Amino acid sequence: MKISPREPIYRMAEQLSLPNQALGASQIEITGSRQILLCGHKGIRYYSETEIIVDLRDCAVRLQGSNLGICSMTRHELLLGGVLDAMSFLR
Repeated sequence: MKISPREPIYRMAEQLSLPNQALGASQIEITGSRQILLCGHKGIRYYSETEIIVDLRDCAVRLQGSNLGICSMTRHELLLGGVLDAMSFLR
């Protein structure tokens, strides 16, 4: 298994009780199953009403559900809405 070059830094941050966001990690906030906020995104790789793949700083996230859509998007934050059924990380 390939280890990210940033992995030792994240481990050290955990030992020092530093939030990973301080090191530039992306943040995902899910409210219920209806709203997803992605902070630190790099862009949308794939978009449909049932699946959205978003590139983050160190990986990508696949969101699957129904009626998925973009509520708002800025350079750093992406707010998605719809009914979320599943989320997985793509490395």
